[in-house]
Amino acid sequence: MFLYCRIKLDYEALSAGVFAPGQAIFFVGPRNCGKTYLQLYLITPLLGGRAANPYQYMVGDTTFNSDIGEAEHLLLSDEKPVRDGHTRISFTSKVKPWWQT
Repeated sequence: MFLYCRIKLDYEALSAGVFAPGQAIFFVGPRNCGKTYLQLYLITPLLGGRAANPYQYMVGDTTFNSDIGEAEHLLLSDEKPVRDGHTRISFTSKVKPWWQT
């Protein structure tokens, strides 16, 4: 139910041209259960069709992040796990609203 409400609020804000920050939603489950499919074929199209993958920025592999600011949907899917402490700190520090950085 939360997912439907979140998508509805995001869709309405996008349709009205209003900036409406929302919470991160994490889809967790076994391989091939539809996590990526849900994002690619439902969420991204409903939010205007623009998605960006912030993974390289979040782990500190790049400082380039303009594509993240231009997309309504930030989509991570099947990325390599974060193992070392420095990369983990970089990643978790960026799992917060971009306007607070």
